[in-house]
Amino acid sequence: MDALTAALDRVNAVANTANKTALSMKQTGIISNEISPSSFSNFSFGQERMGDNFRYSLFRGWLYSAVNALACEAAGQPVNVGKFIKSEENYNREERRGISSRKSFYLSKMTNSMRSKSIEHGIEVTNNNPLYYALEKPNSIQHRWQFVYTFVANLNITGWAYIVADIDSEGNPEFYSIPTTWITPVHKKGKAFAEFKIKNPNEAGEGKTLSRENVAFAHLPNPSDPLLSGLAPSTSQILAIRVDDHIQTSQERFFENGVFPSVIVTVGKDPHPDVASGIRPRLTGEQRRQITGAIRKTMSGVTNYGNPAIVDGLIEKIERLSATQNEMGWEKSEDAVMDRILSAFSVPPFILGKALPGSYSQAYVTREIFCQRVNTFLDMLSTVMTNFVNLRMPESDDVLVWWEKSNPVDPSIRSKEIIEARKLHDITQDEYRAHLGLPPAEEEEKRSKFFDSPASMRSVHELLSKVTLGEISADSASQILSLFFEIPLEDANNIVGSTQENQLIQESVRMLEEITNRLN
Repeated sequence: MDALTAALDRVNAVANTANKTALSMKQTGIISNEISPSSFSNFSFGQERMGDNFRYSLFRGWLYSAVNALACEAAGQPVNVGKFIKSEENYNREERRGISSRKSFYLSKMTNSMRSKSIEHGIEVTNNNPLYYALEKPNSIQHRWQFVYTFVANLNITGWAYIVADIDSEGNPEFYSIPTTWITPVHKKGKAFAEFKIKNPNEAGEGKTLSRENVAFAHLPNPSDPLLSGLAPSTSQILAIRVDDHIQTSQERFFENGVFPSVIVTVGKDPHPDVASGIRPRLTGEQRRQITGAIRKTMSGVTNYGNPAIVDGLIEKIERLSATQNEMGWEKSEDAVMDRILSAFSVPPFILGKALPGSYSQAYVTREIFCQRVNTFLDMLSTVMTNFVNLRMPESDDVLVWWEKSNPVDPSIRSKEIIEARKLHDITQDEYRAHLGLPPAEEEEKRSKFFDSPASMRSVHELLSKVTLGEISADSASQILSLFFEIPLEDANNIVGSTQENQLIQESVRMLEEITNRLN
């Protein structure tokens, strides 16, 4: 009896949750008011699926603008495949130094979660294997850009993103990012997400069932049910999204059905013996066209702006007709609706082409917040794919898959950094020319990098002075120029040799001066 009571309690709990969810969906308009919430008992997933279909149907307007901005930014980031180097004991000092340097470079491009996983290990990038090529071209339909775009878009629209793995005819891995409505998770035997039923709703048939090893997913958890339910940003502002859709629909109807004359031209009345005020003539179609053509010819256009209109016996008066658009507060509500929708996705309006917010530095900070939101989704995708690959390919243990994070770029600061890097010779001449949009130089730069510094020039001058004074040998000076100033040894010998010649000339002049002084 205890087991039966517990089972009944679970059933009632599910039914109550379904009823509450259905009532909420009715209030937000996701389901029709004609549908009774009780009819959804034990079908909570069906309710969520209906909500997914509804949100997909609203993927336009500001909802599309916000999701598209996030998905496009994420889809443009490169992907990398690597593996961990757990022990560096077998490497010599130079190899360990190279591993450490490369690791710092890779960590700087990783999202937070991937960086925390990699901080304790060395990293070897292996972007020359079937897995990397599969991520660049996940399947015969989707390239990397479409794959990532779909993943991020699904997360933001429905709160869930599913990836299905397969093997092609040549034995290479394939990955598909598919709509949430194509997947139905199956929970059984006390195990959540034990299997998945996949079916394209646009195709006939029952679909097929996939095991847990063939499906990976990420979701934005619903705090009320964090394990089995997702809560998309679009859900948080579903009312604003619906209002935005209604505004655009009403605007379309207004312009399709409206009549918008700019002015009213009143034709004068003809005198009539029986009517004191006269009778207004009824014009034929041809007469109306003639009058309209005459008015446009003499009064329309920018050149006639501000010119007076002549009212005579034919034209009685001309009145401006204001087009009362009956907008239901469009001009007041549109910006508010936009702000509500974009705030749910952390997409600033200027990302979509609006005016910059305040100062240039403020725009940079706002862009940084947007990039952080994008990196959250890239972090989720990197984690999902890393776990997915290691689960499916146990022989490839410790494989790391990561998408490079999105960073805000300040053009002015970036330009200063490039110039400074060039001065320090951290980048080559051709790299600097590439930054300027110039082709590579025809001849390679041969000048020593130390000659770019006034201090280095003074050091060379002091060194040559010591050679002249005999405080250091010519051979030692040549070795110093070659070793520390990166001057070819032959050129260094020529420089020091010229110095020696100057020394002999100066010594000869000094001796002649002494002899002359003695003779005098």
